[in-house]
Amino acid sequence: MFEFRHQPLKALFWLYVSLDLVFTIALWTVLWVFPPMRPRRSWMLQRTLRTACARRLGFATFRVGPGFTVVGPPRKDADIARTGFVEIEGVPDELVPGEVKDMARINGVQPVRVGGYWYGERDKDGKHGQKAAPGEKVLYVLHGKHVCAGGTGHPDGIGYPYLTTSLLKASHGLLKRAFIPEYRLLTAAPFSPPHTAFPAPLLDALSGYYYLVHTLGFEPANVTVEGDSAGGHLAVAFVRALALLSDARLPQLGGALLISPTADWAGTHGPPPKESYTTDWVQPFISRDFIPRALVGTLPPATLAGVWLSPASRELRDEDAPALFRDFPRTLIVAGAAELTVVPMRTLRDRIAAGGGAETVAYREYDDMTHDFIAFDWCEPQRSEALGDFGRWLEGKPIGEGREATA
Repeated sequence: MFEFRHQPLKALFWLYVSLDLVFTIALWTVLWVFPPMRPRRSWMLQRTLRTACARRLGFATFRVGPGFTVVGPPRKDADIARTGFVEIEGVPDELVPGEVKDMARINGVQPVRVGGYWYGERDKDGKHGQKAAPGEKVLYVLHGKHVCAGGTGHPDGIGYPYLTTSLLKASHGLLKRAFIPEYRLLTAAPFSPPHTAFPAPLLDALSGYYYLVHTLGFEPANVTVEGDSAGGHLAVAFVRALALLSDARLPQLGGALLISPTADWAGTHGPPPKESYTTDWVQPFISRDFIPRALVGTLPPATLAGVWLSPASRELRDEDAPALFRDFPRTLIVAGAAELTVVPMRTLRDRIAAGGGAETVAYREYDDMTHDFIAFDWCEPQRSEALGDFGRWLEGKPIGEGREATA
């Protein structure tokens, strides 16, 4: 793993991957020109090719290294005006729940000053980060790829600007702004020195929420957190931290949107459905021990199967779910029926329902959809359907009926 992380081997390997993809795509095109030959007959050829390429590039990532991205403050004022960047203070130590504080002490992390990006409406002078207007709602985005793929909320980043602006548009004016904190990324050996381990991203998520509520004056009930993929896992941990804190100074928020949340980093559900291996692209990320090591850091190994790192873990007792998932806000889980990790998402749905009642969580699977499909414009029409469901859920209306299954 990561045997080609050093130059010039890294450049030579990527050259090989690029040339290999050219020939492989040509072969795939011939092989999949007829729908019965495709992994999913309902897919168009473009979607089939894109999914296969993403999977192949994912495996290549674990040969050369993640390419971590830690975005700091832009140095030019013009850049700040364009990107919507702000710096925020670390959450006060007394507003960190005891369990989180204990994990932070073991892994040697603490609240720090971090940055973030504003999307959407600005004030009359064109400036971002303005105080909340009376009754204003806001989308709080915890982007995915928080462990090994260099996730960032920067407007020039890949994926998240498009997803964030799409969610704002789908809200039909209920959400005029979105804020994405640049939380600390994680890594592990062989990369040295390592960045930070859990709960560093969770501390930064709490810092961003504290900024929204106390600096800008948003009512907690008007904040909806969104997290996709690994960001979905972070969003669950964030909501649990607020429930565990039970502090009037940092109360529970109004809602949570979880898009393809990673809910079982420990892999306690066993092998994924075989038919999903050729229809999803996340196998490289769930079949390596790098991400679990990056999450755990110096915490006891058993922590990986605990509720903080694997909220859908089969090693947790079902009878403990009401206490572990109490006081969750209204939650919408968006999943793809063709995802490798869809079964843990169903378990997560059941756990949240056990903690707050079936009415707390709305869940929908979209037929033939892969991981994080809502972030890709080539996953139509299901992508638009999911965005429409989000808008209806935000308004308190029933969402469409999708293919649901029990674990």
